Amino acid sequence: MAVTIGLVGMICVVQPFSSGFEPAFIWPLGGAFAYAAFIITTRFLGRTDSSESLAVYSTAAFLVTSMLMGLTVGDGSLANTGNLNVEFLVRAWRWPSGGDLGLIIATGGLQAVFAVAMATAYRFGEASFLAPFEYVNLPLVLFWGLIVFGEFPNVLGLAGMLLIVLGGMIMLFRERAKVRASRIIAV
Repeated sequence: MAVTIGLVGMICVVQPFSSGFEPAFIWPLGGAFAYAAFIITTRFLGRTDSSESLAVYSTAAFLVTSMLMGLTVGDGSLANTGNLNVEFLVRAWRWPSGGDLGLIIATGGLQAVFAVAMATAYRFGEASFLAPFEYVNLPLVLFWGLIVFGEFPNVLGLAGMLLIVLGGMIMLFRERAKVRASRIIAV
């Protein structure tokens, strides 16, 4: 039920029914599956590996994926599709300017700190407990979307965000109830 509520929330945010089908509508779903696989893998490998090595694994996976993408579409040969959503990914790559390079290096440093923190959290904590903390991103997305892009979601988009949070909270409370029940049975 909680996953269904979250999926309905995602559909409300993306609003694929408001226009024709776009390949970009699949990206949030693909991103959710990839992120879930990342969390599951981190949790599984966390039994035997240190947080630092888990951070290196995740960073290496991102690096390899980026290199493969750069090698396959970085030359821009798949550009000019006429679809702005696809164009963003397949346009020709260029070497960053000096100022951009500094920002990229700073972002990489923050990513390293983030990777170690996430690996440590999911290595020692339960995913059902930690996941709701990630909902802090929603107000930040709203803020930066308004400041940088001058956009704010409509009522349906806001309702979708609330449904996503509701689905996560249902899962959190259900998992906590299971833990309490197992403790009572164990006693």
